[in-house]
Amino acid sequence: MLFLVTGFLLVCSQALYASPENSMFNKARQYDPNLSDLLWSKLGPKAQAQFAQRGSGEFIVSLQPIDWSDPDKRTVKTLRQAQALRQTMRQLAAERVNEKLASLEDNLNPGEITILKRFNYLPIIKIKLRRAAAMSRLLSHPDVTSVTLEEVYRIKLTQSLPIIDQPTAENGNILGEGVSVAIFDTGLDYTDPAFNCTQPSGSLPLDSDPCKVVAVFETATADNSLDDDGHGTDVAEVITRVAPHTGLIGMDVFQVDMGSRTASSTDINAAVDILIGIRDQYNVVAANFSLGTNSLYSNECSQITSSSFPRPRMVDNSLRYAMDTLAANSILPIVSSGNDASSTEISSPACIASAMSIGATYDQAYSSISFSDCTDSNVAVDDIACFSNSNMLLDLLAPGSSINGRSGTSFSAPHVSGAAALTAALFQELSVAELRNRLVMSDTLITDTRNSLVFPRLSFASVLQPLNDDINSAIPVSVLEFISGNSTFSSAEAN
Repeated sequence: MLFLVTGFLLVCSQALYASPENSMFNKARQYDPNLSDLLWSKLGPKAQAQFAQRGSGEFIVSLQPIDWSDPDKRTVKTLRQAQALRQTMRQLAAERVNEKLASLEDNLNPGEITILKRFNYLPIIKIKLRRAAAMSRLLSHPDVTSVTLEEVYRIKLTQSLPIIDQPTAENGNILGEGVSVAIFDTGLDYTDPAFNCTQPSGSLPLDSDPCKVVAVFETATADNSLDDDGHGTDVAEVITRVAPHTGLIGMDVFQVDMGSRTASSTDINAAVDILIGIRDQYNVVAANFSLGTNSLYSNECSQITSSSFPRPRMVDNSLRYAMDTLAANSILPIVSSGNDASSTEISSPACIASAMSIGATYDQAYSSISFSDCTDSNVAVDDIACFSNSNMLLDLLAPGSSINGRSGTSFSAPHVSGAAALTAALFQELSVAELRNRLVMSDTLITDTRNSLVFPRLSFASVLQPLNDDINSAIPVSVLEFISGNSTFSSAEAN
């Protein structure tokens, strides 16, 4: 009997040893014998596979997050005080990032890694590992939370203004003055007639200079084009239709790689880093991300499981710090949920807690309409589009079908970004949490029949309602009269 038990344990042990994850771990230890199971679990799944195969390569290293909190924040009472506090916190954050990187480099021998990309405010670096034996020293540093591979993001494609009551705002002269929105996308062609520009203005739109594009940046490989796809320009046009006097900042984070248009997490993080530095110059209140991963998530994904062997561990999502840092700097990240027709999962970065995730509805009726992954029949206004990803993480719905000739949650998100600009311009001292809470205020609640979850659909008639006497006093009387019903607007009118 003892022999049989021993033999059984031996067989089980051999089976475990032959498992793909165990085999990968042992192969990785041939490159770096000092790798422990705990250090190994700090590597993301794809990073584990690459290191086990090659013992080298390019990696994304996430460090301990920066604490953007400040006890003095509660004493801020004016916009100028808020700007001064943000400037102080940015300086402190930059110092902390430098300290972390200096400590990390001190833990490594010269020439073991090359830092390919670093950021001013984000505790993330992109490195090239030149000596395999350095991996354990890198992972053992107390500031290193995870090492992953570059993540790839894709654009999310597939009679909206009256549906969301935008004319309620425009007829009340709420146009989004004095704020701006950043668009992380394929670029922004500021020469498009919708923007009234010959070149970026460098300042927020004024009556004397109606150009709506205040600045453009490119962090992806230069393609010698303002927008080589048109997707980013179309997204920006939706924002400017919703918020006609809001400034637009184009962040070109996409490039064409082997025939596929993608954005890397490094290029997105680089654009976020730039935006943090100019936040107060252009009073940026929202950042639109009409993009996402092919991978989908059923749960909040600020961290994701790296491995089941030797032990599960959560590693940082490649855009977690970007979303968190934007929110910490009073910029609301607004992200499309994706167009995979899933009723249980959404894409990243929409699944990150600090991001506001947006799904798509129809703004007109169809007897039948087909997309690449699904078909809807007997469609009514405000039905959720079959392509729209949906689960308990979804925050808000907005029109996303046949917008500027395109369909997708890509075009739902900019409706909300425009709404965020209008709301922030009207209620000038809202925190990101307060702005987010206002946007989801809606009397229009829609049930997703695929999963029985109920979501609010963007509606200015609700968003602009005053909540208390302090807010009442900040709204012009003409606007109060308009949104309280003394003026009327038929949703059937053309926009």
